[in-house]
Amino acid sequence: MNEGGKILEFTGVKEKDPVEKTGPRIIEINRSDGKSPRGLVVLAICKLEGDEISFDGDEAFIKNLLREGVITNEGEKVFPRDGKRFFNALSLNFRNPYLYAKERE
Repeated sequence: MNEGGKILEFTGVKEKDPVEKTGPRIIEINRSDGKSPRGLVVLAICKLEGDEISFDGDEAFIKNLLREGVITNEGEKVFPRDGKRFFNALSLNFRNPYLYAKERE
């Protein structure tokens, strides 16, 4: 700022480019349960390697995901065969106190 109070130059702060994770990405889908010590039960684990999705967990829940898919921000239904698009939509579809998905760091 100069003496007259005008900004002469503003460079701002450039955000860092997001770093693409190497290796598999994993999302845990949890449901609340008053019985377990943490109050949570891992219902399913979804792993993304490249553009391939794999699951581990409750068989009925996973079959439902395979059959019904999930909805993206754009309102499009996606399925595990859609790879990253499906993986990214999981946390959007499961984000309530009873059932939510969170990516492991």
